[in-house]
Amino acid sequence: MRIENIFEDISKGKRKFNDFLNEIKPWEDYISRVWLKEIHQKKAELIAAELKTQHKLSTLLQKIRGDKAEESEMERLLDNFNRENSCSLMSIERFLKEKRNITSKIGIFKDIIPEKNLLKEITTIEDLLSNYYELDVYLLHISEKWQTEDKANSSKQLRYFKTLINSEKIVNDGKSNDTPINSACIVIDYDLHSSDLEHDENKANKCCIYYAKRGTIKSKDYYEDSLNYVSRVWLNEIDQKRTQLIGAELKTQRELSTLLQKIRG
Repeated sequence: MRIENIFEDISKGKRKFNDFLNEIKPWEDYISRVWLKEIHQKKAELIAAELKTQHKLSTLLQKIRGDKAEESEMERLLDNFNRENSCSLMSIERFLKEKRNITSKIGIFKDIIPEKNLLKEITTIEDLLSNYYELDVYLLHISEKWQTEDKANSSKQLRYFKTLINSEKIVNDGKSNDTPINSACIVIDYDLHSSDLEHDENKANKCCIYYAKRGTIKSKDYYEDSLNYVSRVWLNEIDQKRTQLIGAELKTQRELSTLLQKIRG
């Protein structure tokens, strides 16, 4: 690698890291403070590493020109740049790969209105529900841990929650400005609020949707309960149809029997 390539490599790495910062900036209030701290530390580290690298290259170049250092020192520095320097493109790409949990979280928040569906802070779930006492409330509980442990369940819960949001939007869009809204869909992110909810008796232990009415939790897995309800409705309809068919069959048999008796005289 040549010196010019190093500066180009640093520039590419900076652009990639800045793109990452720009992606998360709108969501900073809704991302784990621990995660943000790691990002800010990395940003400071990259600034320091770039300055150190520039100084080291400049100093070494001057020494070589003044016959105070061997060119082999520069060759070693260039050869080891990708592997050892934290501001190299390779190093930054490795860091961003390690932080895919953040971009995944932002992906979850797509189609969600932060000011309406996300929380910057929370005291207790009970207090939260009290604030929405007049509304039907749907609380989606999420965390990176649950997403990793049971991705299938997390995906189903999220899809259903977004369906609830869209249903709420359709209903509310059809109302006049003076008509009260009757539901709220809110995300509780345990990566952000875990310390606040550590001792909360109503906290969840998996990705799920709570349904609450008048401040009281009616379901702690609204997705599954809704499926069970639909299944019961279908079974009842099947039973009714079967009863109707049996009744119709018996009626037909009686009518045939009566007709045969008349024919036989």
